[in-house]
Formats: sequence, structure tokens, C-alpha cells
Amino acid sequence: MSMRWEDEPDPEALRSAQNSLSTNPVQALKKLRELANRGSTMSKIYLADAYEKGVGGAPDLAACEEWLRRASETGSSYATFRLGKLYLKIRQQARAYDAFCASASKSYAPAQTVLAEMYFQGVPIKRDVDRAIDLLEQAATQGHVYAKGRLAQLYLHGMSGYFFGGVLHPNRFIRGLWLWSTGFYDALVSDPADERFQI
Repeated sequence: MSMRWEDEPDPEALRSAQNSLSTNPVQALKKLRELANRGSTMSKIYLADAYEKGVGGAPDLAACEEWLRRASETGSSYATFRLGKLYLKIRQQARAYDAFCASASKSYAPAQTVLAEMYFQGVPIKRDVDRAIDLLEQAATQGHVYAKGRLAQLYLHGMSGYFFGGVLHPNRFIRGLWLWSTGFYDALVSDPADERFQI
């Protein structure tokens, strides 16, 4: 599920609360909690961010997790992805894997790329290069810049990593050249904050 402003119960109040987090955090957090209770998914994500960063007090990762979990329960692929990133941060790889699987199952490209890297590394699951490549291909098809770059690296250099080792597999090598060129263009014209860059 992608988040849209028109799905929020009060977009203007949400913008106002988010903008005042740096100037009046106590009031902003109160307003975000009110909006969250009215069904605002983004307010739950903003609250999670605030607790993770310690806005208005000390960082509280338990509260961050709770708000991300609640946002994830609304069907937000982004919130589920962020929950996975939090689990990685606190070294709970198995829970991170589950969160990334849930987000990737909804075709959320950033989750697909992180899940692919988990399969490459074999942590916390068994190493599966074919599954990793499949996930990267799914993300690259959506225009995800990191996925394009990672696939180009694998296809051009081959799985061994040797410079131009991919020429032994011409179809993959040609795909790698195409991915590299389109990914390079995307990197030039896109904003790095774009979700297509996230991993």
C-alpha cells in the first residue's frame, strides 16, 4: 500500500505537526498522537521517527518499534520496511528478515533490495544467490537505482567479481550494460532521497 496525502484524515494538521517537530516538539508529538488515533498512518511514522531520534527527550527505540508496528498494521509497505531497518539496527536479524519479506511481498523495491542482500550474505537465512538476483530484478524493473547498479555489477563482473568476468554469460553481460547505463542516468537526474535509492 502506498501512502497518499488524500488518505490521511487531516493532511493540513499532519503537515503542521510535522513542521513543528523542531520548534515545538511537545505540542507536535501530542498532535501526531491525536492524528494517529484518528487513523493517520503518516503520523505513526513521524512519531516513530521522533522516538528513534529522541525528539523532545531521549531516544526510545521501544516506542519507535511500537509506532512502526502500528503503522505497518495499516498495510503500509514503507512502515514495514522501516520496521525491518529498525530490527537490523538493534541486531534482530530474524525479525528484520520477516519484516522485509512482508514489505517485499507487496512489491516494495527498497525491501526487495535489502532482502536480496540478506540472501547474498546468507544471514539470517540460507544463502540463495538465485533468489537474491530474482529480488533485485523485481526491484530494477520498478526503476530502483540501487538494484540496477547491483545487478549491473553482478552481470558485468560475473558472480566471481572479476573485471568483465560476465562476458562468459553474454545475455547477462548485455543486460548488465543496459542496467548500468539506465542506472547511471537515473543517478544523475534523481534525488538521492528518492525511495529508488534506499537500501
